[in-house]
Amino acid sequence: MGRAFSVSPAVSSLAISGGTAGMAAGLFAFAFWADRWPRKKLMSACMFGTALLTIISAGSPNFAVLVVVNFLKGMTISGISAVALAYLAEEVHGNVLGFIISLYLSGNILGGMSGRVSAGFLNGWLGWRYTTLIVGVIGIVLAVIFLWILPKSQHFESQKIQMGYKFRQMQLFLRRPILFALFMIAALLMGVFVSTYNYLNFRLEGPPFSLPHYIIALVYVMYTVGIGGSIAAGRWSDLYTPATILKVLIVTVLVGLVMLLSTNIWVFVVGLGVLTFGFFGHIQQPVVLCRPL
Repeated sequence: MGRAFSVSPAVSSLAISGGTAGMAAGLFAFAFWADRWPRKKLMSACMFGTALLTIISAGSPNFAVLVVVNFLKGMTISGISAVALAYLAEEVHGNVLGFIISLYLSGNILGGMSGRVSAGFLNGWLGWRYTTLIVGVIGIVLAVIFLWILPKSQHFESQKIQMGYKFRQMQLFLRRPILFALFMIAALLMGVFVSTYNYLNFRLEGPPFSLPHYIIALVYVMYTVGIGGSIAAGRWSDLYTPATILKVLIVTVLVGLVMLLSTNIWVFVVGLGVLTFGFFGHIQQPVVLCRPL
């Protein structure tokens, strides 16, 4: 994006951060509306919408349009995130819910890894527009498969939208120190993770590493470590308190972050793995901590 639109690294990161901001805005909106529509229909519609917006973004005439389209795409993606865990909580037995959530998160990680690796290769050979178009078409195919094979909700009950009640609930959440702390932990760790992967290409392309694009693309295989972190955290949640696991994983992220300061490629790669393990492992801990609250 930096080269294609002649923008700085900081500005180019808005292409991703715009989508993240869209997800935040969408999740806030779906907090009011998601319980109104059947889970499968909402997720399917959002998958198709995301794929179509991805295809549209491939034809962006300038960087500002791309950021706006990515913002809208983030909002449609949030419709999936907003109800996926709710769907699992309603349809899966509580005794295996922690493990199933870890599998769900692992699927997200695997998708993120395969998307980054394949897009990294294609971008170097075809350019970002054709790569984005291909990703959008694949998204359409996956949306069709999702609509076909996902079981319908058996325990979902449509609820009346009560805006005032929802706002009062949010106010109560923000007044509870433990919940506010969990929100801040999630926000800060997401900022660390997204920023790291936003600027990873710039760091590895320049000195002292000076790596070609096809090697940089392979670095994203490190997402597999995140799968291990998610599954391990799911197992550990049955043995230790979520608070203890969360503290350990936060320290793990910090250790990985410090290792990224190294100019040794192997220390850098290991540090990226440590950070990725800690980040994806921590994701489900706030969910487990919030369940009794």
